[in-house]
This record gives sequence, C-alpha cells and structure tokens, in this order.
Amino acid sequence: MKTKNTDKLFDRWINNPNDQFSFDELNELLQNIDKDSESKHIDDFFAENWEKAGQEKEGNEFNQDCNYQAISQFIRQKEQREDRKIIEFKVRNAFTFISKVAAILILPMVLMILLDNGFSKKTDNFISNVEYFSPPASRTHIFLPDSSEVWLNSNSKLEVMHGYGKGERGVKLTGEAYFSVKKDRETPFNVYAQGINVKVHGTKFNISAYEDQDSVETVLLSGSISLKYTQYPGDQGILMVPDQRINYYKQADSVRSDFVDSQAYCSWKDGILVFYDSPMEEVTKKLERWFNVNIIIEDEMLLNYRITGTLKDRSLDQIMKFISLTSPIDYRQESDNIYMKKR
Repeated sequence: MKTKNTDKLFDRWINNPNDQFSFDELNELLQNIDKDSESKHIDDFFAENWEKAGQEKEGNEFNQDCNYQAISQFIRQKEQREDRKIIEFKVRNAFTFISKVAAILILPMVLMILLDNGFSKKTDNFISNVEYFSPPASRTHIFLPDSSEVWLNSNSKLEVMHGYGKGERGVKLTGEAYFSVKKDRETPFNVYAQGINVKVHGTKFNISAYEDQDSVETVLLSGSISLKYTQYPGDQGILMVPDQRINYYKQADSVRSDFVDSQAYCSWKDGILVFYDSPMEEVTKKLERWFNVNIIIEDEMLLNYRITGTLKDRSLDQIMKFISLTSPIDYRQESDNIYMKKR
C-alpha cells in the first residue's frame, strides 16, 4: 500500500542507491512498483527523472537477463547480512515495470552491485537505453519525454536511444508502431527499423517491421517524412507524402511505392482490424499476432483467397466465423492452434 513516505523513498533511492535500505523499505518500494506501475504517481516520477537517469552512463547496452541476475544477487547479499528474506516472486512481478524504467531504477542498482564487488571499471557493459515492449495479444500506448506518442502493436519493441532530445530524437523499432511526433525542426525524430531510417520533424505515420516479415512497410498519414535504405543513392532519402505507402524488401534491398487509405493502416491502435482484398497469408499473420495463436492452413489453395472486411472489438471466434461465412473455409480450434481447410 502506498504511504505518504513513498515519494521520499523513491527520491532517496534515485539520489543515493548506496544508502542503507531496510527490508521493510525495500518491500514498500517493490510493492508500489508492482501494484502502482500504471498510476499517475509512477508515470509522473518516471517523466521527471527520465532525463537525469539517462545521463548516468553512456555507450553501453542494457541486458535484461544480466540485470535481473544482478538484482537477484543484490537481494541475496542483503538476506545474508540481515538474516531476513524477501519473497522472490515480488522481485519477478516488479521486474516487468523495472525494465520499463530501467534508466531510473535498474542502472543505479547495477552500478551499486558492481562497485560493491570491485568491478567499477567494467560498467561499459551496460547502456542507459530505455526499452518498451508490448506483449503478444496486446497493444501499448507510450508517451516519450518530448510528449510524442507511440502505439506499439502486439509483440513489438521500441528502444529509446541514449541522448534522446539532444541533437536527435532516436528510436529503434522491432515490430509495428504508430507514431504521432511533436514538431521540432531543430531536433529531428529518427526511426531505425530493419534496414530503413525514417526521418521526421513532426507528423503521423505507421511502420510495420516485424523480424519475420519479408518487407518493412511505412505508411504516412499526415505531414512529410523521408525514408532511406542501404542502397538509396541520395542523402535526403525518399520524400513521402500523405497516403503514400513504401514497402522496403529486406532481401532485395529495394522498395515499391503506392497510395492507400492510410487510416486503414493505423486502425489497429483503436482495436479495429481492417482487411481490404488482403491475401490469406497476411490475414492469418495479423490474427496470430493479435490473439497470440498459431494458425495452420491445411489446404494450400486457401493461400489464393483474399479477405475484405472491417472488424472492431471482435473475438477470435467471431472473426473466424466471419471468414468461414464469406469464404468456403472450415476451421477448428484446439487450444492455441487454429486449423483451416477448404470446405
């Protein structure tokens, strides 16, 4: 339960992680991180301290597994010294949020552990990048330090690069995201995703860059952006205009451009799936990510089918029934597996 001392405890932790924390204080900190991770209290604290925490250490990569082991080691050392125990599951439950605010909480912890163990000269193995992850079958809304907004689609990751806002606002995307970027002509916003670089000053656009996709798809809704890839001859990149879509084909290192209804490509953030003459393979991929299931096509002829429809806040069973009604397709579900065949 959050008490009036919670703010002071957070400030004390950030300003002096080497201070002597009692087990009661540490428990209170972890419980508030765990139970209050989405509260205004935590979000405000994160926003106020993000910049300061991001300046702690440069040039190193944040490794979640390594840092979790380090935190566990820290807990075990305190248990041995004070002959008391903190229940392990509290650390695990808190770790999801801790990774969200890694620059604030984990980095000071790690630095303290390294100093305690005489490894202060080896801190170059860590970086203060902040990572956001949207788990399978979920979507995540993020506010960046400059008030730009990002919606992460299912099973997607966004890394906010160190020094964000100092000469560049750089992020790295794996998966799919919709961006609404605050205008700042002096500090360009750059997205790095699977071989492309999208540079903007203030606009709205969608990028789909899953690792298992053959291409990276960029769709511009408003404003203007420039897109560069490895073999592009110029320095400025391809200047895109609203409703333009560019697919970058990773293996061929080439692009294809056309014009589309751009709203259909960002409707996922509002819980709407839009298919417009979409190939069956594309439809099943989206459904797999959306609902965290496996879809097995038992008849290859189904790959020739195309689906059109707008589906808002529908369950998996409702969508499968829609596909079955509009196409000669039968399906069955066994646990997390969906089997499809020609009727």
